[in-house]
Amino acid sequence: AAAALHRVIQPEHIARSLWDLFMLLPLCIYVGVLPWLLAFPQGPLAPVDVELTFWNETWPTILAALDSLLLTDVVLKLCVFPPHRTRTSPEPSMPMTRRTIARSYARTWLVPDLLASLPLALFFPASSYRLSATVSLPHLLRLGHANAYRKAFTRVFPESTARLPRSVGWLAAFCTLCLIELHATACTLFLIAQLEAEACGRTADTPQDAYDGPNWAPPYAEDLECQTGTESWVTRDALGGAPLSKQYARAFYYTSTTLSTTGYGDLRPRSVAETTFQIFLTWLAAINCAVLVALCASMIAALEDTARGIAMQAHRRMINHMRARRLPASVVNRIGAYLSAQESTSLLVCKYTLLQRLPRWLRADVS
Repeated sequence: AAAALHRVIQPEHIARSLWDLFMLLPLCIYVGVLPWLLAFPQGPLAPVDVELTFWNETWPTILAALDSLLLTDVVLKLCVFPPHRTRTSPEPSMPMTRRTIARSYARTWLVPDLLASLPLALFFPASSYRLSATVSLPHLLRLGHANAYRKAFTRVFPESTARLPRSVGWLAAFCTLCLIELHATACTLFLIAQLEAEACGRTADTPQDAYDGPNWAPPYAEDLECQTGTESWVTRDALGGAPLSKQYARAFYYTSTTLSTTGYGDLRPRSVAETTFQIFLTWLAAINCAVLVALCASMIAALEDTARGIAMQAHRRMINHMRARRLPASVVNRIGAYLSAQESTSLLVCKYTLLQRLPRWLRADVS
């Protein structure tokens, strides 16, 4: 039984690859939930008298189950750690003893994985959403295993990954990263508004008229630019005390229009902190556009190369077929020259369109 278990948890075994893909579930939950808990449920702009029963009662249980899964993964990697390449030995070699396996894991991912598995949020009250999310942020260190997840997906679905060019996989990974960026930046943007509202003494249930006077700011906010007219985009958009779904939708819309370089202008930064973050988003949008154009160009070139390879194979099969049918050499040569010209000048040549592109007199000879 021990030997069978040892074979199952080997990195190249299909069961281990399925386990690695399953470990994407806790990571996706952390990536989606932690930024949201930091920004929305707690703060002066949060809705008043809203019962968050799920986050107070159910979420701690889910968090404990996810942390137990992560700790189990650490134990498995201590037993059998995937082989790694080095500069001196490009070919991976599997450690033979458990001691060398543990040493190999300790030199690479043991500390980050332990930090990403500790259930620190269980030691804090469930109602302290921002505090529990802050101490749980080390769970995002699991994003460093993205390459391992990609290899596991390749081992589980070898035929699907072999048919597609590598640039298609990179494009899919980039689109996933863009979604994570949109979610994280939307939560960060609203968190900045929450912190500014806390510093300036604002609350969600205070009327807007209370902030119109020259001395509405509390004494401790004199150095925080809480003068009249310096208000957040959340206040201008009347999102203070709005439902959480509406707050998140507007924040996601704000970052989507910015990172997509659309910028309608209906939402714009008001304070210094929001303007600074907007500058960061602008440069991030420029980088995303450059990377997207490069990936699309690479994918088109790879697809074209694949199509040309298929067309060349069809070309050779057609020439061999005509020679087997004992067609005249002049006809075979003229058809070969025509097909070669089509392959070198046309984009995305497909083997199913080669016959249709032949002239009628050549098509009749081939048929």
